[in-house]
Amino acid sequence: MISTLHLHEYFLFEHHQKRQREMEHQRFLTRLPRKQYRLIRRLAAMVGGLLMVCGPNLKRLEASQEQVAYEQ
Repeated sequence: MISTLHLHEYFLFEHHQKRQREMEHQRFLTRLPRKQYRLIRRLAAMVGGLLMVCGPNLKRLEASQEQVAYEQ
């Protein structure tokens, strides 16, 4: 148990502020147009897919450039 009333009030105040921030964030998300939210998700998925496809090729390219640098 918290020993002083002051600390207890402080923790209640902090908890209340945290809940207010969470509610404000939720209100912000509900104000966003759904279409824009879907577009952002689609773009993120496309970038992720592109990185998964190009990742091994980029590693090979980096390795070949390192070999050329060592040979010179």
